[in-house]
Amino acid sequence: MSVESEKCSFDPKDVKELKIKTGVVKRLNKDFTSYEKEADTQANRVKKMKDDGADSYDIKKQEEVLSECKYMLPDTKNRLKKAVADLQCVIDRFKNKDEAEQLEEYKNAVDAIGKAGDVIS
Repeated sequence: MSVESEKCSFDPKDVKELKIKTGVVKRLNKDFTSYEKEADTQANRVKKMKDDGADSYDIKKQEEVLSECKYMLPDTKNRLKKAVADLQCVIDRFKNKDEAEQLEEYKNAVDAIGKAGDVIS
């Protein structure tokens, strides 16, 4: 059985939605990781500035940047949780079909949820 005939046994709208929602989860997961790294980098920068005795105005501005970075983390995490739940609903439409695990889109979706699970747990 070819991949094309396997795809035809599914609603093309479901497959397209699966692909789109997988992309959303991957993007938000990447965003969250990036914000975490940026917050860590910024925290280290503020600490170094304080240790070096930098100007208090400069330190205050860098602390504001750090605060903005930290502010993005819970928002992004909440959006990721919602995106994972949405993707899981789409995946559930496929679970009763034996061929679902043969679809590349399905495998990618399951993988994306697994990777996002580390962040949202």
